[in-house]
Amino acid sequence: EVTSIATDSSGQIYVGGGSYTNGVSSPETYEVLVYAAGASGAALPVRTITMTGIYPSADAMVIDSSGSLYVTNGNIIMVFPATANGAATPSRTITGALTQLAVSANIAVDKSGNIFSAEAVGGGYTLSTPHLFNLLVFSSTANGNGRPHSRHIPTERTCQ
Repeated sequence: EVTSIATDSSGQIYVGGGSYTNGVSSPETYEVLVYAAGASGAALPVRTITMTGIYPSADAMVIDSSGSLYVTNGNIIMVFPATANGAATPSRTITGALTQLAVSANIAVDKSGNIFSAEAVGGGYTLSTPHLFNLLVFSSTANGNGRPHSRHIPTERTCQ
């Protein structure tokens, strides 16, 4: 099942997904398949990044200007080097109570490397239920269990 997709500055396509049986994630394995720019049809990936252990899925992905891959998984942000291939361990992992990460719904990285995470707050995921969203901003060097350098006040939105 495909759970996220992103492209890098050279046009490579990153497709994140995992295997599911009866709606349940397979034993803690998740892959990001990287396809060449312009790939179509039955193209094979040029590389496969396999994450195992506590990283069995991804909510969102983004690639920064240097090619580093940022992957969110619930309350974790993982950063993989541009050369990641095969069984990969993140070069940095942002997680822990101080980070205030809860359910990361999306991620972005600006030109300075600051990391932006949109966080769904309060659960109850239905299309008509109002949700609160936090926007957490981490420095370009964030790692481990550290506080975001800014947090924007939650706003209530109803999905339409």
